[in-house]
Amino acid sequence: MKNLLIIASLYCLAVSQPTLAQEALTGENVDSTESLIQSREAEQGPRVGKHLFSPLAGVGFPAIRTVTTANLGAGVSTGVKIPIVEVNGKPVSANIGSLAVLTVKARHEQAIKPWMSFYAEYGITGRLGTNITSLLAQGINTSIGFDLGWKVKIIEDDAWSIVTGLGLRDASYVNIDAKAWAEGIIDSGGIVESSQLFDTKPALRVTWTGGAAHSFSRMFGLYGGLSVGLEEPKQRGGDYRVTIDALLALSVDWNDLTEVPIGTTLGLEYKENPDIAGADDGSHKNIYFRLGYTGQDEFGLGLQMQYQFVPIGGITDQVTFITGLLDMRFYF
Repeated sequence: MKNLLIIASLYCLAVSQPTLAQEALTGENVDSTESLIQSREAEQGPRVGKHLFSPLAGVGFPAIRTVTTANLGAGVSTGVKIPIVEVNGKPVSANIGSLAVLTVKARHEQAIKPWMSFYAEYGITGRLGTNITSLLAQGINTSIGFDLGWKVKIIEDDAWSIVTGLGLRDASYVNIDAKAWAEGIIDSGGIVESSQLFDTKPALRVTWTGGAAHSFSRMFGLYGGLSVGLEEPKQRGGDYRVTIDALLALSVDWNDLTEVPIGTTLGLEYKENPDIAGADDGSHKNIYFRLGYTGQDEFGLGLQMQYQFVPIGGITDQVTFITGLLDMRFYF
């Protein structure tokens, strides 16, 4: 009879207070377990384990988060030796000049499930000559693109975050070639239908991406990624092209050491499919340095410097660019 009363009491407790009943039967602290699960599902910010990363702008971070980002950057070339520009066989400028680059991007990533997210990004990147020499030699090159993709979590614990995903980029490269346009007018004796100032190339690309982030401690973290893409030919009848991009970055949060909420990130990137791929032929090598605010997980603000080694069509030597970029992030 006594055993029946105990069982009946536990049944009533399970009906009215299932959490307390489970604790009574198993001895586990259910509230703390559920709280941990809920916090893991609703985790904000680029934190993996104990380390709060300061992610590089323009490069996806390997974790499933809901985040909105906005980037604005500008840069200039250094030491560009531009070939002598000739129009109709006559030189019109000397071989000195420089190039400027401007980029604007906005991106939103939405965590649909704790293990999957969807993202959309819109970006405009432009490069142009800053004087008559470089403007005639290089014209104005722009890339306007829209990216869509999915990310899936493989693992995330107190030390690692590993993700994979698929992406689709629909973009177009536009080149304003003032030199060719002027030569066409001279050859034709005036502006005719064949004198085209704009040259547009398509750039549809499908990519597979994989990335991992590792937290060594509250102060140090390391993350990287690999992307393999298949891009449609830019010329009719051309071949499809396979591209590989790779990144490795070291993140340091100086808050514990200096009591100042500042984080730095140093990154190295190899990129076979840059934003202005329609105007270039070859891989880009990038060195990144980001100085960012790490006072809270839900908001990120950073200033990023980028040093690029870029092969540019029509210029023999590799061109270097120094670019500054403002990065803002809002995690939800």
